[in-house]
Amino acid sequence: MFQETFLNFSGIPQRRGQQATATAGAVNLTPIENRLDALEIAGVAIITVPKKSLEHTQTLTVAGVLATNRIILGLAPCLDSDENCPEMLDIVSYVATPSDGAITITAAFSQPTSGPIKFNWSAA
Repeated sequence: MFQETFLNFSGIPQRRGQQATATAGAVNLTPIENRLDALEIAGVAIITVPKKSLEHTQTLTVAGVLATNRIILGLAPCLDSDENCPEMLDIVSYVATPSDGAITITAAFSQPTSGPIKFNWSAA
C-alpha cells in the first residue's frame, strides 16, 4: 500500500493530516485539523467595475462574515459568454477586507477595465 510522506521545514517526515513534533530524539505524530474543513463559509462574489476604471472598490453583504475572519480570495473561472475572464484581465492586484456582515473587495488594473468580475472567496 502506498503511503504519502511529507517533510516539514525542520526535515521531520510526516503523513498527510498529521503534525510531527520532536522531543528528546522521539517523533510524535498528532492529528491536525484539515484547513479545508475549517473554512466556515464560502461563495462567489461578482464586482461590477464602472467604465474604464483602473481601480475599483466594492462592498458585498455576506451573512456570517466577521471582522476577525481571514478571507481567501481568488479569480473565479468564467464561461465563454462572460465579459471578463481571468486569462484576459490585466489585473495587478486584488484584496478582500472583512467586516461584520460584509466583504470589501478592491481590485487594481494595468489597463482601463469595466464590467463584472467573478471571485471565489472563503472566510475562516
